[in-house]
Parts: sequence; C-alpha cells; structure tokens
Amino acid sequence: MCIGKKKEICGTVVSSHLSKNGHSFINLDKAFPNQIFSLTIWKSNLHNFSYQPHIELKNKKICIRGKITENKGIPTMNVENEKAILFLD
Repeated sequence: MCIGKKKEICGTVVSSHLSKNGHSFINLDKAFPNQIFSLTIWKSNLHNFSYQPHIELKNKKICIRGKITENKGIPTMNVENEKAILFLD
C-alpha cells in the first residue's frame, strides 16, 4: 500500500460503526477486526455530508480519493467530505 500518497481506493463497504464520540469508521472488503482498509470520518467533518455515512455507505461499492495513512498496521484514509466518495452502484 502507498502510505503517505494520494490515491483512489475502491471496494465494498462491509461494515461501519458510529463511535460514542460521533466518529464514523467504515471498512472495505473485510469487516472489523479483519479489515484490510478503513475509512475514518471524524465528527468534525460529518457536517460536510448530506447523509449519515455509517448508514448510507453500508453494502455499497465505492471509490474514495485521498491520502493513505496507517493506523495500527491497517491502511486507512481520513475522509473530509462526500465529494471524496464516488458511488459505483
């Protein structure tokens, strides 16, 4: 994976979670705790979405454009607004 680079990642949202702190965590292709790629939408960015990502994205095929980072060995991407997400189906 290209940690630190801007890329487009595509996959199917197989699990999502809204934390008690209001952050959305979304996993592509494999569910937690076996996830292979995760998206994080911090509570401070949820106002940039016209929908609730943890609900609307579930079971959807999507592509996301942004900078790949790493969290506990898992590639991840912080998503700041819905423009970064393209629905494939």
